[in-house]
Amino acid sequence: MSKQSTKLKRLKLGKDGSAIVETLAGILILIPVFFLLIDIIALVIAQSIDDDIAKQAARYAAQAPAVYNSDGTVDKSSMQTAALTAAKTYLEQNCSNYTGASGIVCNAEIVSCTFDPVNGIQIITQIRCDLPVAIPFGGPSSTIFRAQFTEAPVDIQPTS
Repeated sequence: MSKQSTKLKRLKLGKDGSAIVETLAGILILIPVFFLLIDIIALVIAQSIDDDIAKQAARYAAQAPAVYNSDGTVDKSSMQTAALTAAKTYLEQNCSNYTGASGIVCNAEIVSCTFDPVNGIQIITQIRCDLPVAIPFGGPSSTIFRAQFTEAPVDIQPTS
């Protein structure tokens, strides 16, 4: 009888031990998945912030006062400079709301600002997103996003 009772105890201990092993294996799988979800959420937020920065900077630049040549046409280089100055002013005044609050987004900058009287003012912005949980084994710890937005200038008078 003693052999049977030890055999029954082993079976019971084996079942309890397998539950612990299954729980640990499940945790080892769920933790990386959880960290991956955190990174994906950070990337989505960073892309959304970059889109918002590009839109608002383009709208701010579109309100720059128009500069005309002596023949009545719009001075492209002066308008581009005014638009770039306005967009950079927007970035300096408002980007601390994005970068300081989240801690994820760094180095918001304007890559290019072009002016065309027909198409409007085009702003391209770039931000760097630092991932909260870096991907191990040589994965990237940050990602760069670029956004582009075009806005029609407000102050340009139509030529007839």
